[in-house]
Amino acid sequence: MAPTEETILRSFLLQKAGLRDVLTLAEFTSYFPPSKRASPLIRHLYRDILTQRNAICESVLKQINLECRLGETLVARKRAAKEILRNSDSTEMGTELETQVSPHNTDVRLTLS
Repeated sequence: MAPTEETILRSFLLQKAGLRDVLTLAEFTSYFPPSKRASPLIRHLYRDILTQRNAICESVLKQINLECRLGETLVARKRAAKEILRNSDSTEMGTELETQVSPHNTDVRLTLS
């Protein structure tokens, strides 16, 4: 089975492992000078980075879901417009299908000319 748009975007944009799996607090602390490693601010900074990363991942996931829904809607509208063309009794040569896509609005227009 071919991968879907959603699985491609998720695997490319989202990591399966959390920050704690990639970089532990002990490893994070080791990047600081020895004189600063005992500071409680390091733990606070690590938690802040963890929170920010989780928020970004959630935002990316929401955008992926939105993009997939918009894509499905656009495909459904194109199919409906093509079905209308097929079922119409119009045999005019100037029949065309116009598709306009923008981030906030998807519109399929049937123009008979």
